[in-house]
Amino acid sequence: MSGIGKKKFKIPNHIDKSFHIWRFITLRDVLILLPLALLGFILYQYILPDLGMQIKLTLSLIPLMFGSTAIFVRPIKERSNIMLYDQLKWRYQFNQRQREFLLKKKHILDGEGMVQRKNKPPEKAAQDLIPVRNIYDEMIETSDQRLIKILSVSSVNLSLMSYQEEREVLEGYEVFLKSLKQPIQITRVAEPINLKGYIVYLKKLLNKTENPYRRRMLESYIDYTQRLQEDRQMIRRQCYVIIDEAFSDERSKQKAIKKLKERVTDLKLRLEEMLFNHKLEVHELTNEELKRYLYQMFDYENAYLHMMDDMSSLPYIIGKRNLLEAAERLKQKEEYLL
Repeated sequence: MSGIGKKKFKIPNHIDKSFHIWRFITLRDVLILLPLALLGFILYQYILPDLGMQIKLTLSLIPLMFGSTAIFVRPIKERSNIMLYDQLKWRYQFNQRQREFLLKKKHILDGEGMVQRKNKPPEKAAQDLIPVRNIYDEMIETSDQRLIKILSVSSVNLSLMSYQEEREVLEGYEVFLKSLKQPIQITRVAEPINLKGYIVYLKKLLNKTENPYRRRMLESYIDYTQRLQEDRQMIRRQCYVIIDEAFSDERSKQKAIKKLKERVTDLKLRLEEMLFNHKLEVHELTNEELKRYLYQMFDYENAYLHMMDDMSSLPYIIGKRNLLEAAERLKQKEEYLL
């Protein structure tokens, strides 16, 4: 019974933005190790002149060895981007914060266990800092009385176009911006690509392959793809268009919902017909996708930890679109009762 219901998650790493000089050696590592190497040279040349060569060399290399250990040793197997130096630093900072918390707690409690209240406003909780009141009907309601809808828009590759094609795309985008009657917000979000399905496809292909040379090639490619998935080195830039409508009371809220839906319909048509020779795909985010978008904005690391889980394990968020899509999926799988 202890193993039932348990799932294993692989915690994703941050996207490595460091400048790599050679393989895993970054510019930051070189800047840290250069002073240690210079210190070792000074020790060997000037401070330890009377000792034997072997002893001098050993003592002069100690600073560089400690620095290399702190930088190149990765104590956590699943988090290969975390150095020993970072782990020790974060542990020290955690202990300092815990010690400060205990000292403050002891200070505010008197001998009878009563709290001495101070004349300062209480600190806000995390929920108070997130201006989201509710998510329903494929929209976000904020605490400052606004309704927000988000559209996901595909992109085109300008680098593969000719000068004339690129000019047509930019002119179409310019016409689109000039035709807008109300302001919109455009965001580009870096999203790691989930290669889990592709890896499963490669493994099925490997099971069907009999040629030993092709099997060896597929095995190496699967290993390479799995390392990319674990290190989160492959990302894509996803474009989003955000629109909103303000309201003051319940009556104006219903009007704002209706107006926002009309704006979404109009904006989708404008985006899809924006380019002359290319058609953009526009998708209105569902309730669950809106949650993931916000989760990603506030907690990028853990957002993709949960995105790796199976979609079928997530609860349904009942809305008009979600209910219709769920019914269609169940009909296709013949998992419904008459």
